[in-house]
Amino acid sequence: MTTRLNVDAIEQEVRSFLKASQGHESAPIETIAVQEERTDEGDDILIVNITFAPSEQPLDPDQLADIPFRLGQQLEASGEQRFCHVRIHFAEKQALRGW
Repeated sequence: MTTRLNVDAIEQEVRSFLKASQGHESAPIETIAVQEERTDEGDDILIVNITFAPSEQPLDPDQLADIPFRLGQQLEASGEQRFCHVRIHFAEKQALRGW
């Protein structure tokens, strides 16, 4: 049997995860949007869009790139069985460390 957290619970898990994570505290979260979708093959998945508010501090792309894997692990540990696609968004002119 597949466990499915509801969208509100997933959003709360994402917020808690980001709050506990290091490396992007200089950019506050603007929005978190969770969508439940189905692939062409019929598999249920989650699409998690995380949008960071503009920040004067550069963001570290290495730490941002690690979010999808670690967030997926956290959701799985919470009982979520669906695959989680994480999309990270930030302002077009946001400075990135090392770029």
